[in-house]
Parts: sequence; C-alpha cells; structure tokens
Amino acid sequence: RSSTEGIAQAVEVAGRHLPGAGTCLTQALAAEVLLRRQGYPSLLHIGVLRGEEGRLEAHAWLKSGDKVVIGGGELERYTPLALLEGEKQ
Repeated sequence: RSSTEGIAQAVEVAGRHLPGAGTCLTQALAAEVLLRRQGYPSLLHIGVLRGEEGRLEAHAWLKSGDKVVIGGGELERYTPLALLEGEKQ
C-alpha cells in the first residue's frame, strides 16, 4: 500500500512532465483516484477567491482525513464551492 505522501509526490512529478496535468484540479482528481484505489478516504475541495483586479480565481485541493494531500497553501483565503467525497473501492 502506497502512502498518501508517496501518491502526492508521484502525481506532482507527473504533473510537471505531462501536458495539461499540472493544474490543481487535474492533480487533485488524479490523486483522488489513486487514494481510493489504495483504500484511503478522500475529500476533493473546490474553492474560489477574488484575485487581483477583481478576477475570480479557482483552486482545487485534496484531503485525506485531516491532511491536505495535494494543493495546500493559504486555503483559508478560498470560499468553498464544492466538496466531493471519494468512495473506497
């Protein structure tokens, strides 16, 4: 069984080398699938904030339990829009 840290690292490395795979949403979705396959719980968060010049900025991050696996940072700045809980396989 892979660790959550190992899964996150693999997804982040792949995101640097595959076109289109480096966004927060694609990385969070990929990690969510891998976590589920390993039997870990997961919760995908999608949030927004008003950025520079009033532009809407979105961000996705993935938690397993109380731990942010992918997409950490200043998450308290984001207003949550959706929470998607992954089911164990």
